[in-house]
Amino acid sequence: MAVELLGAGNDRLDFGDIASVDSLTEISVAFSIKPASGGLVGNRLISKWGSTSAKEQIISQLVNTDEIGFFVTKGGTGTANGVGRQTNATNPLVAGTLIRVVFRWKASPKSIDIWVNGVNQSVITWIANATPVDLGTGSTNLQVGHETDETSDGVDGDYSEIAIWDHKIPDNVAIAYGKGFSPLIYPKGGLVYCRALNSSHLVDEWGGNTVTPTGAADAPHPAVYYPRRPSIITAPAAAPGGSSIPVISSDYRMRRSA
Repeated sequence: MAVELLGAGNDRLDFGDIASVDSLTEISVAFSIKPASGGLVGNRLISKWGSTSAKEQIISQLVNTDEIGFFVTKGGTGTANGVGRQTNATNPLVAGTLIRVVFRWKASPKSIDIWVNGVNQSVITWIANATPVDLGTGSTNLQVGHETDETSDGVDGDYSEIAIWDHKIPDNVAIAYGKGFSPLIYPKGGLVYCRALNSSHLVDEWGGNTVTPTGAADAPHPAVYYPRRPSIITAPAAAPGGSSIPVISSDYRMRRSA
């Protein structure tokens, strides 16, 4: 199962104010969505954002009806100290079509990109083109499908596989996520990971943050490849006076879960 969030009900997943995002000089954000409709320009996807610049860090929202925008800022001086990109005429948000999205940003050298279904998208400047040195210390909650502080509705749809890393993840990880592999294949620097299996199973497996749903309903979860947990194999009995040594299997074959 996944989690259906509807803007009309102010539906959302709230992860709280995640301090580990503060002052990052690079970040990667991933989520999957099967939109119910294109929605309205400005409708949120995922954000840690608010009504004042002191609350602003990251935001993704609908742009130009069916394009996706991603913006990061240090806050303090608002959009003048931020950088944003949007997809360009790719129309990634199509009602009823699952997409897997990855955003990546790095302060120096400045780099920001948007991946959809494993493909690095053609992008254009959105809002500003400054060079923030870090994400500052925004004092608002990370939310999926809504932004409470400005009462901004989210894009209607089924959300799942939400993840944040503290750095710009490698290209091959962005590609793999877009092809249906779980963020668990790359736990390095992981700050947030919630499978969002259903509205009553909302666990942040990496950060341990409490995930609070509002108005969420269950929806079919997309097929995902999860890594098998390594098994413990005990070596054959040792000679007298010795001891057997437990060996961790390197079997990481993937299992597909619908």
